[in-house]
Amino acid sequence: MENFTPLSAIAGGALIGISVTLLLLFNGRIGGISGIMSGVCLAPKNDRIWRLIFIVGLVLGAFIVQLLKPNFNIPRQKLPITITWTGRLSSRFRHSYGQWLH
Repeated sequence: MENFTPLSAIAGGALIGISVTLLLLFNGRIGGISGIMSGVCLAPKNDRIWRLIFIVGLVLGAFIVQLLKPNFNIPRQKLPITITWTGRLSSRFRHSYGQWLH
């Protein structure tokens, strides 16, 4: 952790806290990504829209950060493992499905 920046960590945590709080206040839902992801496939049709918007917002937010700060996602350590975006996506779906089963 040679490039640890506590201000960006605090800001990121605050944004997550604010977004989860707003989701609870305005939608009456708890912002757990596992429940939201499983609800995209399993929830009633009228309950899927906000879930899709939430997930699209997560993905777009990452792309916007990457556009505004291109070096943000460069690993700070040399790791021998390379993970592709498809591997990350499939692990998210597997995690969501496992949480749904549990």
